[in-house]
Amino acid sequence: MDSNALDQLLSEVNGSAPMSVTLAPAEGSEVAQARRVSENDWRLTLAGTQSLADRLEAVIDAVPDAAMCSCETVVRLGPDLVRLELGCRGPHLLTSLLDTVIADHAARHPQAHLQAMLRVDDSMRPRRIDLLMPSGRASHGHALQETFGLVPAQAV
Repeated sequence: MDSNALDQLLSEVNGSAPMSVTLAPAEGSEVAQARRVSENDWRLTLAGTQSLADRLEAVIDAVPDAAMCSCETVVRLGPDLVRLELGCRGPHLLTSLLDTVIADHAARHPQAHLQAMLRVDDSMRPRRIDLLMPSGRASHGHALQETFGLVPAQAV
């Protein structure tokens, strides 16, 4: 993962006041979705392994005022798979949680193209930030460059 892309995502979350942030591979279902529920409160929903849930809980436990956060296992999806709802106050905690989810996804799916879709309001198309780009060859035989950063959103 390129730290510049992560820095850009964190800057966007902290600066542009998006209404939602969705992490998803280029093809496939979403990895996580964060929705703004009030000016400073976020709700992060995701399905992940128990070890990811434990790491996210550790991030929450490290917050000085733990009353600002919650982590709830909504349902067990399998022996090591859970659906989580995390509540957090402030963009800094949200960015720490997103960083943990992205690092977990990169470790478990090193060849996956992971992107973040930021929706600022309902009138705008989401903006896309490519977080993880697999190395490989393009269909025309040209080597793919690892690219990161803000690119125009594709039709959703």
